[in-house]
Amino acid sequence: MVLAGDNRLESMCGVGGRPVSVVSLRVPHGPGRLRIPAAPTVGMAGEALDEQPIQEPAHRECAVLRSLCGGAGIAYSWPMELVVISRGQVAVVSMLHRIQQAIVADGFSFVPASGMADVLTTAGSRDWEGFSRSWDDLGLDAYMADGGRYRRRRHACFSLSRHGVVRKPHQPHYQSRDYNRLNGGIERWFDPVDDAVADHAVLQAVLRTGFDLFDPLTPSEVRPPAWHTEVHQFRIEASPAQPGCPTPEGMHRDGVDWVLVMLIQRENVARGTTTILDAAGRTLGSFTLTAPMDVAVVDDARVFHGVTPVLPVDATRPAHRDVLVVTLRR
Repeated sequence: MVLAGDNRLESMCGVGGRPVSVVSLRVPHGPGRLRIPAAPTVGMAGEALDEQPIQEPAHRECAVLRSLCGGAGIAYSWPMELVVISRGQVAVVSMLHRIQQAIVADGFSFVPASGMADVLTTAGSRDWEGFSRSWDDLGLDAYMADGGRYRRRRHACFSLSRHGVVRKPHQPHYQSRDYNRLNGGIERWFDPVDDAVADHAVLQAVLRTGFDLFDPLTPSEVRPPAWHTEVHQFRIEASPAQPGCPTPEGMHRDGVDWVLVMLIQRENVARGTTTILDAAGRTLGSFTLTAPMDVAVVDDARVFHGVTPVLPVDATRPAHRDVLVVTLRR
């Protein structure tokens, strides 16, 4: 990130938290306050700064847009964009770019719903409630080698490219035992994702966002013309007699290039904490998807991931954890 070495600015930018919308502005002739309008401009009457419009950079990349006199140091955001002004420069960093930077640095990123909602809205998402209700119509996963009957799912395959999103004919899900020692080594045929769900604005926005995130991170010499993309709707049910295991195979890699996991809903469950390990087994991060649209993204070639079992909070009520999993491979 431009200017990342300035700890004061990192704090102002809301690193690790939500970006600010009203910020302090310090200019040579004294402090002032700037309230960000709907169509953002940066400026202050007087000698320090002429009024300057902030333009969104092409392709939502981090970019230094223009030089300003003064040495101001402020930060704010409007949907998707973080704006930093310091030492006479303006930088705009998109949310997608910030996620990509985290993946490059750490092999994964946790994206809170507050940020992901803006990303998906910009990509055309709408009718979240209608989309999330489709998790009430998932078939039982009959392939669980641990004998569990706690997982429900649907599955679909797509092709993602710069030309768009195309659904592929229904096909089995397959993982070798190298990646899934519990359930791998066989073709698993699951109920297909309903057409209405496959075409839904939320899923289409997620798929487009996945392409925009992961395609630029792939070296050009191995970047495919189109990504084989699998979509999984999962519901993990929990009861006092049987905890629900989101990853019964334990810490694992999926055998793909990129993984995106988005929480749809948690109903009456505790735990379900995601842990990320490097290839040597060292813990890189741990977090829990708690709010609808909380997202974890993973560089599957670099890190392992796993999720702790979920338990009912109230033993007398139904308990489940719903997620959407999207994987991309060459």
